[in-house]
Amino acid sequence: MDFFLSLISILFISLLLHARFKLNAASSMLVSISSITLVLCFFGMIDLLYFGTLSVYIFALLCPIYLLAVKKINPKSVISGFITPGVVFFVFFSLLLYYLLMTKNAAFRVWDEFSFWGTAAKIVKQNNRLYTLFKSSIKNNSYAPALPLFSYYLQFFSKTFSEYKVYLSYGISIAATMSVLFSNLSWKNFISTTILSLFGLVSLYSLRLGMEGMPLYATSYADMQIGVIFAGAVLVWFFSGESLEVRFFSMIPVLGMLVYIKDIGLVLAMIAIGAVAIDILLSEDIAKLTGTGTFYKIFYDYSLPLSILILILISTFFIDSIYFRLFILIPLLMSVFLFLRNKKGLSIPRSKSVFKIIFPLVLSLFVISIYFLWNTHFSLTNQISREPKVYEYTIFQIITGKDAYFNEVLRIFRENFRLVQVVHLGPLSTSFILFLLLPILSGLITFKHKSFLRFTLLSVVFAAGFIVYYLFLAYLYTTQFYHYDNFWLPSFPRYVMTYFAGWMIISFGLVFRAAEETKSKNKCGFFEKIKLNKNTLFAGAITLSYVFSIFFYAKNSPNYVHPDQYLLTSNKVRVSMDQNRQNITYRTSRYIDYLLPSDRIYFLCMESDGGEWFIANYEFMPAFTVDTLGKGNFVPPGTDYDKVYSYDVEATVESFSEYLRNNEVNLLFVYQVNAYFLEEFSDMFEDGLNDYYDGSRKFYHVTDDGEKLSFSPIYSGEQLDEIHGRTVSPTA
Repeated sequence: MDFFLSLISILFISLLLHARFKLNAASSMLVSISSITLVLCFFGMIDLLYFGTLSVYIFALLCPIYLLAVKKINPKSVISGFITPGVVFFVFFSLLLYYLLMTKNAAFRVWDEFSFWGTAAKIVKQNNRLYTLFKSSIKNNSYAPALPLFSYYLQFFSKTFSEYKVYLSYGISIAATMSVLFSNLSWKNFISTTILSLFGLVSLYSLRLGMEGMPLYATSYADMQIGVIFAGAVLVWFFSGESLEVRFFSMIPVLGMLVYIKDIGLVLAMIAIGAVAIDILLSEDIAKLTGTGTFYKIFYDYSLPLSILILILISTFFIDSIYFRLFILIPLLMSVFLFLRNKKGLSIPRSKSVFKIIFPLVLSLFVISIYFLWNTHFSLTNQISREPKVYEYTIFQIITGKDAYFNEVLRIFRENFRLVQVVHLGPLSTSFILFLLLPILSGLITFKHKSFLRFTLLSVVFAAGFIVYYLFLAYLYTTQFYHYDNFWLPSFPRYVMTYFAGWMIISFGLVFRAAEETKSKNKCGFFEKIKLNKNTLFAGAITLSYVFSIFFYAKNSPNYVHPDQYLLTSNKVRVSMDQNRQNITYRTSRYIDYLLPSDRIYFLCMESDGGEWFIANYEFMPAFTVDTLGKGNFVPPGTDYDKVYSYDVEATVESFSEYLRNNEVNLLFVYQVNAYFLEEFSDMFEDGLNDYYDGSRKFYHVTDDGEKLSFSPIYSGEQLDEIHGRTVSPTA
């Protein structure tokens, strides 16, 4: 029921945006979702998440009442104008994902789902608060909250947390983005609607090689999601309506959501804004580029403030002090002043051309401001800086080639550009050429100089954006992993896939946008209409070919993805718990419902890379799972081990006891220990761990007599309840 309430609320807000503000119906769902998410982020940061979410639902309920009672809008005309192919696609896609994910009971399976993305969604639901505002055992709470909060919105009225609804929230956002492509289609465009529906449902499967084996619509990783929202921000600009103001204000919440998914969203937002700036400059008056002098005058007049702004945006990533960043406002205001100074009388409301050019400046200021807002919120609530660690080389030294680490990373990146495959059609270089050429060809087929120039430059912008994104990734890899002797690129395909996911959708979106510019509205015969609508024919043919190539490649390339693992509809697609999580969940299930937020648990799991700890931490919530002593794998003092790469730590009964005391641990769970632990530490356990090799895994109650710690076995949840009755108050 909670899912249907959230879906209806999204549609109600979308209806208001369409009927009151003339936003295209197919684009309104993405704007509605991103607006809701952004509002929840702001309410969450001031610790009013529950109130804010309830307010959004009340607002959604009032939307149709406002349209009918206040604006006196004819309900029949509004509904008929709102129910378009894009809206129907969104609803159908959302319901399909709801059915598939619910019936499969999709569950978290992969590392980062437990280290942050899934755990953050669960802890927000349990506490009705943003995870930065209270102490928890979540390891990294510095990630921005857009995805966990939209998941919270979808299950706001549910009594319990559901993992599949986290996946569903991601899928709904993807459906909303894909529906933007339908913005200019009516029910008469049956063929185009069918082709775009196939593309919306299937196209992201072309990026399966970058998913690291995860099901496309059953992962809480943000990498695919942020790429799709990046595409959504661009598509909203091109498809949301004819009015420049509507397109501008529609783009703002989508850019905000993009920035609040991950930090890399700021880079993608700037690329999207750059494309908007080029489109405003070109599409409104192409004559400026043909030597009339107007363009050159504008470029000369505003080159200084624009240059200052660009330098500000670049420096954002490399300034180490959050206080120093506040001084960015000074050159920013100076650039705006210089911008306005070049117009007589500073008549912004009366000067439409200046007003249009200032749009990207305002968008840039907005995304930078909310990025700083999150950084400031995190720094204040956690009393630690969110600034990146200082790297030993400066940007100037990196650019001039004096950083040997960056040079090596860049060399590997150049090799990977020719070798690594993310899109099914070939390596990164092939995908780069394909997505670069598609909009250019579409513009060429229009046989209009203005359109060809527009789509060519837009395509070049996104190609340049990929280069910027690629270099920024290289910089991040350098700063994060330069100290390792055996350097490697962990998760490289997944990170690169982010940009290609967005670029793919944008490229095909521009293909259909070019087709709209040449579509014939005259009544004529079938073959005459084909001749006149050659761009539409090209768009449909190239899109359908791309969709079919995905099916063909999946069927004939076992290295790509096995056919049984291809679609979420297959019964053989595994979206339930993996073996590791099943073991932990099974062995802890009899205790879970009896744990309290006041419990502090030490999870003993040795000879492990830490994955089991994250799973246990997730399962034990709302109890607090303390960090392991060192890296968790106990070895005798004096053991020779690698202190960088090994998970070993020297431990004794005394050091272990001291660690448990310092962390106020009251419960111990023994999951996996080594021979050294069984030999040296078993005397601390009342049962001597005699049944460990029989497969017994259980909680132990930690008691301290002042001299030593002892661990008494807990065999049931009821016994845990009795312990709580003796050690904590019933209201804890």
